[in-house]
Amino acid sequence: TVTLFRRGNLVGPDQDTWVPYDPDDQALLASDVMQPAEVVDADSDLLRTLAAMLENRLPVAIAVSEGGLCGILTEHDALSFATNMLPPALALDEQFSEPVQTVEAHVSVADVWTEMDGFGIRHVVVRGDDGGIEGVVSRRDLALAPRARTVLGARRSEATFTVHRNSSFAAASAIMLEKHIGCLPVVTTYGDLVGIITRRDVLRTLVFFLEGEVERLRSAPGFEPQS
Repeated sequence: TVTLFRRGNLVGPDQDTWVPYDPDDQALLASDVMQPAEVVDADSDLLRTLAAMLENRLPVAIAVSEGGLCGILTEHDALSFATNMLPPALALDEQFSEPVQTVEAHVSVADVWTEMDGFGIRHVVVRGDDGGIEGVVSRRDLALAPRARTVLGARRSEATFTVHRNSSFAAASAIMLEKHIGCLPVVTTYGDLVGIITRRDVLRTLVFFLEGEVERLRSAPGFEPQS
């Protein structure tokens, strides 16, 4: 059985520093908090692997070959697939996550941790005094911020990227892929926040699209399943 340590994040310019979500976790061993991971053969069907990640709410699948580890498939990889495989005409429309969990900039980091755990989410949108979008805070950002700080002091990207609700999934995936971010606030033409698109939203759409393509091919005249 292969298990995966998921109680923190790799941070830093080279993603080489492990930071736990909770300072108290410093004393924990990996074996204390390991969780089951999706394990697949290296030559497994891509669609089935992505679907398993989606169904089991896992950010990665571990690929093995002849009993040995040979690589992982991540939600970030799914962004790359979506950027190149989803048709430009496939718009975000109403397929993004809503409602969006937001917090005000003066809220404490500890309170944001509690809200994230309560809703089972990895990102919240931070609003300023004028109600506008100040930024997005992730679990990784909070891991780097002392609990006494307000969320405004938590480490965030220097720029806040957003996407219009009429944009395509492929375009949104490309932004997240290029900027190495896990979500995008979805806004209207007037800048009003209406939703958020996450890597999991992209993964779900990619799986549904590929399932539709497979079904379309199976229904095509002359299709013969491989034995």
